[in-house]
Amino acid sequence: MRAFEGPVPEFELTADGRALAAEFYARWGFVVVRALDEQRCGELIREQWREVILTQPWSDPIKVFAKSGNVGPDDAGFLEVVTAPLSVKQRKEFARAWPMHRGFGACCDDSNFHLRGVWAIRENQGLFELAARITGTEELWVDVNRSIHKLPGEGEYEFLHWDTNPFCYDEGSAQVCGKVCYTPARVVLVPGTHTAEFRAEFTALYAEHYPSLSPKAAKVAIARDKPDPLKLAESAVQIPIGAGCAVFWSKWLLHGMAKTPLNEPTEYGTYLGYFARGARAEYKRKCGVDEREDRVASYALGRAPKLWPSFDRIHFVPKRFANFPKILEAYVRKMPPGHPSIVRGARVTLTPWPVEGYTPPELSPLGQKLLGISSEEYEAVHATRKRKRADSP
Repeated sequence: MRAFEGPVPEFELTADGRALAAEFYARWGFVVVRALDEQRCGELIREQWREVILTQPWSDPIKVFAKSGNVGPDDAGFLEVVTAPLSVKQRKEFARAWPMHRGFGACCDDSNFHLRGVWAIRENQGLFELAARITGTEELWVDVNRSIHKLPGEGEYEFLHWDTNPFCYDEGSAQVCGKVCYTPARVVLVPGTHTAEFRAEFTALYAEHYPSLSPKAAKVAIARDKPDPLKLAESAVQIPIGAGCAVFWSKWLLHGMAKTPLNEPTEYGTYLGYFARGARAEYKRKCGVDEREDRVASYALGRAPKLWPSFDRIHFVPKRFANFPKILEAYVRKMPPGHPSIVRGARVTLTPWPVEGYTPPELSPLGQKLLGISSEEYEAVHATRKRKRADSP
């Protein structure tokens, strides 16, 4: 396997830039492209605060400390505070009232899946054409995924892994994973581990050490207690991603995750991936609902899908809270007593809080195609919205 040597280029989304980006991706299994300007990044951060972070149902809402006092997304000085390295006081305040999934850095609130600004990114023509060039097809769907808000000191150190079984390669799978960064961020990758040549060598050297893997395994890590003859753990590279850039990586690329350093700004962005168009049988087998129907209902109703693109179930409340009920109780205590999302039984739990006044974002023809909604369904969804608006006093 060839060693990767930086720095990593940032390609433009012009026709020539996309061609060069696709060549780089084919060689190394990842690529970074310029996608957003500074003004647009600021607008997307404000949107995420307005629609997600500030809609948490805490009795004591989160505060942003500017020189002029507590400020909101539309106030002067707001962006300067939330995108700069945080003071200890501000970091503690954010941690106190941040959304759930704080350790991962991206909540699973219903409001975090269909932001208007994020849909504008999903249906961006240049990003779509790059994904089509990388995957070899224009018959794609876009991930209905969550936006990122990872505080300094948060994030999880994930050991190197694949989001699939690397010993069961599917030649017909068209998929690209990625994220768009509104502030500086980072990814941990092992460049070059996506190729057929690597898989042949990897299988020959590692298969005997992983004999019990399910062919449908959703995540496979390089085990610390097993031999690593290719020294993959030593080959990982932490790659900085600039504000306004999108980074894409192959489904078959070995990758990990790193914490955001305490002295660096909060990471804001959104996950963005594309995969082969069409409802997959595994999706319905896992959750009992057709994948396309679930995507359309998610968009129409403003709720999270049932599964991630990997077929893992989406958990509004972090799954690990089931083993640590005191952590969940701490969130419950932040809420007004009797809040309708609090469900008490043998064990307390929380149901998703509704997205007040949700209306589905308007989509371009490309956006409709990438969602998988028919023109008739799209018109019906928006006709209902228009009737409700006309009937309101």
